[in-house]
Parts: sequence; C-alpha cells; structure tokens
Amino acid sequence: MQGSLRKTLRLVGELRKRKLPLAFVLRTGLARLRSYGVAGLLQRFEYWSHAFGVDNSAERYPERLRQLSMLGPRELGALRRLASQVCGPMISILLPVEAPPLSQLRSALDSVTRQLYGHWEVCAAPCATTGGEQHAALMDRAAQDPRIRVASGELAEGSAGAANQALAMARGQLVALLGAQDELREDALLLTAAQVVPNPMTCMLYSDECQIGADGIPKTAHFKPGWNPELLLGQNYVGNLFVACADRVRAVGGFRQALQGGHAHDLVLRLSAVCPSDQIAHLPYLLYRRRIAQTEAAPAEMEAGRLAVQDHLRTSGRPADVSLGPVPFTYRVQFPQPDPQPLVSVIIPTRNAFEILKRCVEGLMRETEYKNFEVLVVDNQTDEPRAREYLQLCRERANFRVLTYNKPFNYSAINNFAAEQARGEFLCLLNNDTEVISAGWLNALLMWGMQPGIGAVGAKLLYPDRTIQHAGITLGIMGLAGHAHKTVQDGNPGYFGRLAVAHEVGAVTGACLLVRRATYEAVGGLNEEHLAIAFNDVDFCLKLRARGLRNIWTPDAVLYHHESKTRGSDITGERRARFEEEAAYMLATWDDKLSDDPTYNPNLSKAREDFALAWPSPVPSPASYVAALLGGRTARTSPSALGAG
Repeated sequence: MQGSLRKTLRLVGELRKRKLPLAFVLRTGLARLRSYGVAGLLQRFEYWSHAFGVDNSAERYPERLRQLSMLGPRELGALRRLASQVCGPMISILLPVEAPPLSQLRSALDSVTRQLYGHWEVCAAPCATTGGEQHAALMDRAAQDPRIRVASGELAEGSAGAANQALAMARGQLVALLGAQDELREDALLLTAAQVVPNPMTCMLYSDECQIGADGIPKTAHFKPGWNPELLLGQNYVGNLFVACADRVRAVGGFRQALQGGHAHDLVLRLSAVCPSDQIAHLPYLLYRRRIAQTEAAPAEMEAGRLAVQDHLRTSGRPADVSLGPVPFTYRVQFPQPDPQPLVSVIIPTRNAFEILKRCVEGLMRETEYKNFEVLVVDNQTDEPRAREYLQLCRERANFRVLTYNKPFNYSAINNFAAEQARGEFLCLLNNDTEVISAGWLNALLMWGMQPGIGAVGAKLLYPDRTIQHAGITLGIMGLAGHAHKTVQDGNPGYFGRLAVAHEVGAVTGACLLVRRATYEAVGGLNEEHLAIAFNDVDFCLKLRARGLRNIWTPDAVLYHHESKTRGSDITGERRARFEEEAAYMLATWDDKLSDDPTYNPNLSKAREDFALAWPSPVPSPASYVAALLGGRTARTSPSALGAG
C-alpha cells in the first residue's frame, strides 16, 4: 500500500508539472478510486503520464527486458526445489546443426545441460554444411553426457532434413525444436513439463521469446497472444519455444524438406489441423532466446512459408490464394469471392450533419467494388434543411432506403431497428463519419465474415492524417477496452508485423463492423437497454466470443474515420454520468473476460495501447506458476509483479 501511495504521489507531481489542472486530477482520480480501487487509479494516472509525455517506458525497456528474460538467484533456488517434485515426460530436443559459429553451438548445448528439469535428451543431427569443429564439439559433448546423442550416417541437406533425422532418433513423449545458435532459459523444460503433467492431453505448447545479440544480451522480445489461428495464417507467430507431442508430429509426417525454411511454420499449421484448440497451451514467459539473424530474410524461405500456408488451407478444404505480405515472413490470404454474392445490408445511422453524411454515402457508392449491397440510412430526427434534402435524394437511389427513427438517440436501438428491416444475409454497421478509401473494403470484410467460426469482422480505420484509429480492440485497457496501435502511422508494421496481417482480436469497433445477420439476431443484437452510447460494440463482440466465435480484424478494408483524436475530453454532465453507468455495467457483466484477453499478452501494459511492457509484470513468477500447477494452489504474484500497470 505504501508503495502504491508513493507511486500515486509521484505521478500526480509529474502531471502537475505538465500543467494538468490539479482539480481535474483530484476529481477524476477520486471517482476512479471509488469505482475501480487503487489499481484502477494507478492505471488512470499512468495513462495520463503517457499522454502528457512523462512516461519513461521506452528508456527503461532494456532494464525491464533483462529482468524478465533472466532468473535471479532466489527464483532459481525456488525452481530448483520444485524441480524435484516434477515427474514428467522425457523431452527430446531436436537440434539440427548447419553451420553455426562454434561458440554459439556450445552456448546452445550449455543452455540444455543447465536445465532445471533433468528428464531430457538432445538429438543432434549435423547437416552437409556442418564444419569439422562443430561436429567434433557435438561428439565431445555426447561422450561427456549420454543424454546427448548425435545422428550418424548420411548427412542431411538443410535443417528440415536434419530435423527429421533428429525426430527419428527421439525417444521422448515430447519433442522441442532448438536452433543451433539459440538458447533455452534454465526453466524452459521445467515449465513445459509442469504444464503437461496436469494436462496430459496437451498437443503442443509455445512460449514467449527474446532476441539476443552476438553478446547474448536481450535486445527485444516477442510477447505472443494465446492461440490465434488467423494470425498463424499471416505469420509463424508461434516461433519458439515450440513443443509438441512426438506421436502427433510423426503422424502428420514430420518436417517437409520441400518447404525448407518454412518447415517449422508448416509443421505448426499441420498440427493445428489435428490438435483441438483447448489442447494448445501458451506459456507467457521468455523461455527461448533466439539469436538475431545477421543476414536478410531469404526469398526462398519466405516462399516456402507462403506455400505452407497455401497448402494448409487447401488440405483443410479452404483453398485460397496466398501471397507475400508487406513485412518479411508475413502472408496475405485471399479466399475466393462467393458466387453468387450474398446481399450485404449497410446500416448508417445519422442526424443532421449534411457534409459528414454526404461524404460517407458518396464515398461508399463511388469506391465500393462489391456490387450486391443495400444501404439503410437511419434518420434520427434530422431537422436541418440541407440534410433533409440530401436524405430525400438518398430515397431516390436504387438499393437505398431511408428509415425514420423518431426517438432519442440510442446507437444500439437504432442499429437494432435497422437490422430488423434489413434484407441482407450480412449486416455492415457503418458510422456516418467514415469514408471509404479502398475499393475492396467490403470484399475483404465479407471474405473473413464467411469463414467458419468467425463472429464480427472489423476494418482498418485511419484518422485523416493517416494514423491508426482502429486496428482491433484489446480488452482490459484502462480497465475496459482500448484500440490497439492507436495513432501509429499507417504503413508501420505494428507490433511484430501485426498491422500487416488479419488476426483475431478481442473486439472490433461498431464504426465499421460486419457480421452475419443470423448471428447478430442470435445474440440479441446490440444492448439498447444498458449500452445506448458506449461499449455496445465491445459487449456485442464479447457475446460472440461467449458462443465460441472469433472476432477478426483485417488490414485490407481501409476507411477514414473522421473522429477527433481528442474525442471524449468534453464528456461532462449528463453525458459523463451515462458513460460511467455504461462502464459500470460492462465491469459488472464482463469483469473476468475484460481482465483476460487471450489475443493479447499478460506481460503487456493495460494502461496503454502501444504494446508497452506492463511494469511491474502482473504475471506470476515461474516458481509460483509451477507450484500452482503442482499443488492446485493459487499462484502468488512475485514481488516484482505487484501494482502492475
């Protein structure tokens, strides 16, 4: 509590230096404290700190990354004591060896022999390119430790063939792939075994990973989401540490040499076709250290990855055209357009705002490539002459209807009213302050909306200055929800290339949202009783998730959203009271779902929208995590995780 108080006072002082009115800070802070407690208060102050330029996350990133990527003496001791209690499966580490620097190969082997979990073996397979020194080093280690075995016989061409030779030697129930230039953290196999022992049906699991330089010091880290099949089509986000059931790997045919360079991605894709999603686990710890490549990405390897994705979709009964994405090792999936085209009902609520509505409608009609759609403009008590004249023009257009909603503004009720009268198989909710700027926007939304298991599909929305307004919604930001990558410049690849590929997100904005009409009706549409203005899109997407459907964001549907970047700062009086009531409803209804977004990573901040590190980390210490798995006890949070932002 004292630490939280000191942190609060420090943040208040920093905000005062930036001329933020003290009365505003105190009034809003007290309201936040009453509603959300100390944690919510700190989140709000940290958010302001970031907004007013007093946050130092960037300059402290190296220090924080080092602490997350390494184990201190106390943690190592606790894990070592717990390791004796873990009686788990043998883990066979597949080690294809091409031509790594000798020192790095030795470091890779050292990282295995230092593992706290001892029930492992190394299955090393030299390639035709392996040098004499590297081969001698392998044989020397094998002579010292019988758990290290080296394949004999004809040398393989490339790492895929060597991985298959290593797989043929493996005696473990689980197999893990280790690059000959990479390293495992000391607890990597212990956490793997601890996860699998109480969950014996686990088919595969993966961890977060950090990238290290030639000096072995972490430079950056990839904190990955939970299982995300659409993201896996766009990139091999699973990466390493990747562990799988050996029998399943053999059953799907091991590594395919024809896809050399993309063979690991290919294997994960093929395993995903036979592994139920609830048998795929993600460990939110930096258990793998990948050496930063010194050479540029090889076109042949990226082409192999593209072919892997395309072949996976073909064999899964979902043939698609797959092309290389704008970021290395990303892929753009294009499913065939339906024939005949299903009717899409585009719903546009409006009141007055002639220029805004005209820009929206004319852009929609001028730019949209998709042909089979109808437009339902919902007039909510328009009384401006020019706007009324324009609505009359809309009535005269083919495939246009102007519906009259003569009640006080209620965004949810207006859209539900229009949905009841829509004729389309799909509904597209569209704000009147949007502007279509990509001809294929509706094709892109519909393409994903027609895929099995998909709920809502959202677009890439840009501010007029071409910075990101919407690239998916992350649940739990500021206690409720926030827009991922907000204000990032368009063209930026985003967090590990995520702005370049379609992927599952916690929710998408109702400013441009496509969904099957039957699905919309099945969940009761938008919540007009409790969420007339705010959070109705998040609530809707959470209802879809509760039915097992996934919400998708695609970068291929691009529109301007002429929303002010400072919108919300003028919420006062009655509007403010209503906003707070709707926020309270969301917390009361979805608290557990808002606090845990599987499309995000628990190591990342919920006080910001830019994938910054949460600090201190809210993730339990590795020892606490293992202890909880062993004894079914509630994992205690490590001292460094208290008061996470």
